[in-house]
Amino acid sequence: MLACRGVKVESHEGAKIKFGELFARTDEVPREFGRMLNDALSFGKMLIMRLTAELKYPAKLRNKNSVRRRNS
Repeated sequence: MLACRGVKVESHEGAKIKFGELFARTDEVPREFGRMLNDALSFGKMLIMRLTAELKYPAKLRNKNSVRRRNS
């Protein structure tokens, strides 16, 4: 949508801001779409941080977040 308007952005954050300015705030699209875009980008950042941490410290994270327990 941004490209169709001739808008160029350098980052995901820039795309989020421009989308809000051009589409969500003007009610050209429902504002919920802007919130969904924000949520998706936030989730993506969280996922990348988690995956990066797991690559650096796999055993620590697996043991810390393990919820399964064996009944012996």
